[in-house]
Amino acid sequence: MLRLEIVRTATPIDLAAVGLLSNLLGSTDIKTSMSSERKGMSRRAADTAKKLCQNCPSGLKTATFEAPGYEYVNLYLDNTPCLGVVGSSILSVNTRCSVTADCKAKTFSFGCTSSWQMRDEFTNPASRGEQGNSGKPFDFPFSKRFDINADWAEFFAGGGNL
Repeated sequence: MLRLEIVRTATPIDLAAVGLLSNLLGSTDIKTSMSSERKGMSRRAADTAKKLCQNCPSGLKTATFEAPGYEYVNLYLDNTPCLGVVGSSILSVNTRCSVTADCKAKTFSFGCTSSWQMRDEFTNPASRGEQGNSGKPFDFPFSKRFDINADWAEFFAGGGNL
């Protein structure tokens, strides 16, 4: 008799190590989350630059800031190839930015690095959350949970007028 068993791995499955990080980053939800982070941090960099030059008619001023955050994504509904097992997940992001303002020229520039993390758990490999007769999610006795992780970073930069 053939017995199929999915064993919870001692080490989490890393999407980069198994060649699926590019699939993750190509997901509509992930691209939307990363774009939202870039836009928000770009606005914050512009606001920071304006504050740096608020009472200063000339000179170069610099500042740094860091901002943690979270984004909800659903790769199952997104139909991301090979990643339906991830389903819905919460991404954590920490963005660090450096801002330089030229108060005399009334311009600014910034550079930011967003460090992203996904820590997911495949909790029900035999089902996609369907309810059994008991009203509880159906699960085969042999199914085991396993962790799915991804880590990546993105650098972005910009600038403008104050």
